[in-house]
Amino acid sequence: KDWLYLIPERMCAKYTDSLLVINNEDYKQAQKFKVRGKLEYIPGVGLKPYKPSEKKTNIREELNIDKDTKILINISELCERKNQQRIIKIMDSFRNENVICLICGDGEKREELQSMIKEMYLEDKVKLLGYREDALDILQDGDIFISTSSREGLSLSILEAMQAGLPIVARNIRGNNDLIEDGVGGMLVEEDETRRYIKVIKYILNNPEVAKSFGQNNKKNTDKFSIDKVDKEMRRIYKEY
Repeated sequence: KDWLYLIPERMCAKYTDSLLVINNEDYKQAQKFKVRGKLEYIPGVGLKPYKPSEKKTNIREELNIDKDTKILINISELCERKNQQRIIKIMDSFRNENVICLICGDGEKREELQSMIKEMYLEDKVKLLGYREDALDILQDGDIFISTSSREGLSLSILEAMQAGLPIVARNIRGNNDLIEDGVGGMLVEEDETRRYIKVIKYILNNPEVAKSFGQNNKKNTDKFSIDKVDKEMRRIYKEY
């Protein structure tokens, strides 16, 4: 699919006054195009400052999760590309540990995922919470943000988790490696490495100082992706034309 998209992208570049990209891999690829005008890098769609909801959610109270249980969080559409099936397989290795995974989001794969959870007897370990307007509140109670997505542009949910000070465990793909430096803000995992996911999650959970360092680094690194900076750049570009 990527190669199919490249053909019209290359053709249209000849007639394009301003080509906008939101990650480094796309930027490098677009440099090979013969763009009529300018190539511009924009750091995503813009991260808004976190504001607690009017009645801030306490997910531990809501789901009766005790204070010693570690919480993994995933926020994404339930679809093939986001690959939450892998999260369920990962959690199979934590069935006898004090760890739970909360998945916020809805989509076409919900019933399939729910059936998979039931068939593997993981109802107490993986919770599908559906679409949540208070997802940012839920992040505040998390210990690790996990992403198993196979394709991203520049993940807003990862940025929101970084803003919440969470360590990130995610695939080493376009967009994710713009946000997370491996071993600095979390751990990046190569394709089809379920065992590696399990290993790095256990490492972070068993090393609270490492988790804290990852989270602090992530908080610092979100500033350049703020909505104010993106808005300023977009206004500059529009004014030029």
